[in-house]
Amino acid sequence: MILLLLIILIITGIFTYAIYKAKNKKIAYIIKSIGYVFLFILIGWNVIYDLTRSMVDGGKYLLLQEKLQVIWVYLGILSNHVSSENNDRLLESYNRLSLHLSNFESSGTYVKEQFDFAKLTQAILTILATALVAAGKLCDLIRKIKEES
Repeated sequence: MILLLLIILIITGIFTYAIYKAKNKKIAYIIKSIGYVFLFILIGWNVIYDLTRSMVDGGKYLLLQEKLQVIWVYLGILSNHVSSENNDRLLESYNRLSLHLSNFESSGTYVKEQFDFAKLTQAILTILATALVAAGKLCDLIRKIKEES
């Protein structure tokens, strides 16, 4: 929420500055140039974003495979239990395998945090690049309107 408020404040400041300095052609060029730099950074950042997204997807796939493997192991133990009727061993196996499953859940949090950071950074870069280029174009438009009148 605070980050969103900060972004809105920055964009408002950029547009206010652009309108205030609209007479200066150099300022419009600088604002647009900074926007294009952010745009090029965003293009590079999309590679990082795609890599982290594929890591998250791959992690989900591996987690699903591991869970299925644990379920198959437990079903094998369960079928052995039916023939031997050893309840203590079945309960011990169930507890061990359920602990094993719970460890899987916590192993992917770091990659998920990286993905969330990459997604947030991508959104911020997109907003800033768009705002800066639009503000530079607004400067040009205001200057042209003033020159015509």
